Amino acid sequence: MLSQKRRSTRCRVLIVEDDAVSGRAMRALLTRWSYEVGSCSTTAEAIELIARTLPNCLILDLMLPDVNGIEVLRAIRRRELPIRVAVVTAHQDPQLMRDVRELRPDVVLRKPIELSELRRWLDSVERD
Repeated sequence: MLSQKRRSTRCRVLIVEDDAVSGRAMRALLTRWSYEVGSCSTTAEAIELIARTLPNCLILDLMLPDVNGIEVLRAIRRRELPIRVAVVTAHQDPQLMRDVRELRPDVVLRKPIELSELRRWLDSVERD
């Protein structure tokens, strides 16, 4: 869950990742980078947290246990929410990737994530 305290210099990031080890590692890294970080592991939790906390950024895994993570991105676009989205996936399915790109995420990062790419994207979000 995102804390209620807002930082003016760092964006609030919601990590949507069902792999507990990956999620904890990402959360620890972003916290070390001074981001305000929340996390969840399902599409349903993500949609509920987004509605309640409106994070600035979303790091979104596609393969989630309840419904494909693409539904989170679809909900953000349908509601025209001002959330920047990084899709994170190891998936290679061409149709799935076309579906993702049609929803215009800010960036698609392949697993394993190159940390310098993630950092550049987060820095660019803060500059905007």
